[in-house]
Amino acid sequence: MKHYINMEYLSYQTSTISWCEDKFVYSPYIAEFYNSISNIFYIFIYYFGLYSVKQIFCKNYEKKLFGMLLFTGGCSFYFHATLSLLGQIMDELSILFVLSQSLLLLYKNNNFIVYSIYILTFIFTIIMCLVPELNIPILFSFGMFMWRNIEHKLVISQKNKIVLWYRTKVLFFISLVCWFTDKFLCDVWPVSELYLHAWWHVLIGMTGYYAIFIGLYIEYGIYSHKIDYKYNLLPVLKHT
Repeated sequence: MKHYINMEYLSYQTSTISWCEDKFVYSPYIAEFYNSISNIFYIFIYYFGLYSVKQIFCKNYEKKLFGMLLFTGGCSFYFHATLSLLGQIMDELSILFVLSQSLLLLYKNNNFIVYSIYILTFIFTIIMCLVPELNIPILFSFGMFMWRNIEHKLVISQKNKIVLWYRTKVLFFISLVCWFTDKFLCDVWPVSELYLHAWWHVLIGMTGYYAIFIGLYIEYGIYSHKIDYKYNLLPVLKHT
């Protein structure tokens, strides 16, 4: 616990994890250049998300889920630019908060589940700050729990919803392949120049967009709207 007491976690490369990309190649201030700038994509996701649901008369709180994705992108940029332990914890906690808030959207009318989500989020926050080595297993477990809940809530009875959920699953699977390859295969396969973790940022950002879109789609029962796909990639709502 020494590094928490002497504040060394603010320094460069104090994180407990690293990625394949070569360090400090393009700037003495940015440890992983492509892993950092790929988070700029979240700015586009944020504004496109607001545009995509402008026909839904939902609360600003729920639209701010896209803002939380933007915040996650900002934390991820800081983490990959410094590879500091503080950056790692900020990055991972921001993901935890996006997951928990997305679950709250699905169960906001069930007080017991809402309070349970708040309690679990608080407990996980404490654990993740004290034992960063557990952060990845916690996030993947929480993420898969949310994934199963979305799938359970989404009644696949229309073509629009079938395509929507299928695309979400494909994006999620490809993003996981990028993450695991970049995390575990650096020493056995030359992947450093593929920048797969940077691609993970883009793909998981799109997956997050889809997940929030589906959550709003379920919550407001907007089945009378046609779902169109902008650039054949991202769903937007259109009146039928």
